[in-house]
Amino acid sequence: MRGVRSLGVATLRATLLAAMTACGSAPDTEARGPVPVREPLPPLQGRVTGEPREKPAAPGEQALAADCKALADALLAAWRSDPGPIAVLPALSPDPRFARGTQVFATGAGDWLAERALAALQAGDVRDLEVWSPDSVVGEVARSNRSLADVRLAADVPALLAQTDASYAVFGTCDRETVGGRLSGKTVVRVQMSAVHLDSGRVVSSFQRDLDDQDTVRELGARSEVVSRVAIGQRAPAFTPSLDVELTLLATRAATRLVGAHRPLLAGKRCAVVAGDARADAGRGLLGVAQGAAATRLRNALAGRDALSLVEPHAADATVRVQIERGGDRFALVLTAQAKGVADHPAVRLAIDPRFSQDLARAFP
Repeated sequence: MRGVRSLGVATLRATLLAAMTACGSAPDTEARGPVPVREPLPPLQGRVTGEPREKPAAPGEQALAADCKALADALLAAWRSDPGPIAVLPALSPDPRFARGTQVFATGAGDWLAERALAALQAGDVRDLEVWSPDSVVGEVARSNRSLADVRLAADVPALLAQTDASYAVFGTCDRETVGGRLSGKTVVRVQMSAVHLDSGRVVSSFQRDLDDQDTVRELGARSEVVSRVAIGQRAPAFTPSLDVELTLLATRAATRLVGAHRPLLAGKRCAVVAGDARADAGRGLLGVAQGAAATRLRNALAGRDALSLVEPHAADATVRVQIERGGDRFALVLTAQAKGVADHPAVRLAIDPRFSQDLARAFP
């Protein structure tokens, strides 16, 4: 019987092997080289477009996309009548290292929201549009002698970016909130974004949305655990501003405003740019920095027939005086224009950051 059983097993094995060979799945008992790796199946194609099927966006993400588009449309409409660079920063969240309401920072969720705002602006396909990404904003802020370390709350952003060459700012907040009470409520992610005209402080457009669908809350929640590549607030590197750079920037800005507001007074004139009085050498040196910056800007501000030429005071028919004035413990840079035969002496006055008051007090006792 044992011999019969062994024969039956052998016969069954031979039968199965023959069936597998017929199906093309039998093991190859001969050495024919390595088995080729099969390519993965291509993605499932859509019936109409032929594009790979993708997971549809979560309801919250769809709503945010619509909100960002509306904000971008309103901002681009304002830009068309008053063009200028648009600065985009990540949405800011409360920094858990500090008491709530005292310090913000940026997370991966803020980066994610900034990317959607950037995409909405770029989708507008506006010619000559200049948009600064968050990484570019860092450099522009540093160039303006400022730092994102100056940001404590989201409300600080417009004043900081107004010191740069940007005309508009897109920024906001992203925070988890409990709606409906601590016990019976649910967790939502509250997103608020604004577009602001920096010179006037006018809010061009804004939106606020509470996101409660689980996919979006989970996505933003996970991103919130990652610190943004853009360091803001107390997480930004230490920065020491330069008084010389500050005076150069202020003098350039003041000269631009002076020409813009009083063009007929200076257009085509032989102009002398003179420094005001200072008793200390340090004060004279600082006035020299501001004087040089103002002269450079005035020389380049007008072109053609309106171009002014810089001359010595004895040959001038117009004079711009550069002075640093003190009022208590505060200081201001003042540019005053005067032309022969004109009684009006218009002036542009720009406050100097209080952080420089001690240095200025020593230079202008």
